[in-house]
Amino acid sequence: MGALTDVVRAWARESIPSAEISTQHDGDRATLNYNATGDHDQFSYRAFFEITESKYLIQFFLYAPIKVPMARRQPVAEAIVRFNHNFLLGYLDLDMEDGGIRYYAAMMFKDGALAPPMLEHLQVAGVSSLDQALPALMAVAFGTLDPAEALDQSSPGELTLPPPDL
Repeated sequence: MGALTDVVRAWARESIPSAEISTQHDGDRATLNYNATGDHDQFSYRAFFEITESKYLIQFFLYAPIKVPMARRQPVAEAIVRFNHNFLLGYLDLDMEDGGIRYYAAMMFKDGALAPPMLEHLQVAGVSSLDQALPALMAVAFGTLDPAEALDQSSPGELTLPPPDL
């Protein structure tokens, strides 16, 4: 393992001790994955740190627990673009093939030192972003909320989610 991977593993053990963390290695690339819970325990996300030592790169991914139906992917994509315009760190992404929603952020550390608080910021920004956006995106995907209204309706607890109509 490399220096970046060691810092990420140490942070994960200390910051999320109850999580089951698995690690895969492929050359100078390591992937740590675990489950992350939203701020209000409303959602659970699959979380991944992918570290590429030779590029001094750390990527962070959070996968939402839903798949957007094919017929609603265009409106959800529009809503995601509207959310992304307001994020300070990272962005949301919609896989147009399978309907998956994810959060993504990355950092490079060639001339700097990686500190555990930086990893905490990545995770907190991702979980907060998905927690804020996901109820509104679900209302666009499975209900009647217009994409232009999604951002205005995104405060936690303000939306009534309709049952999925798949």
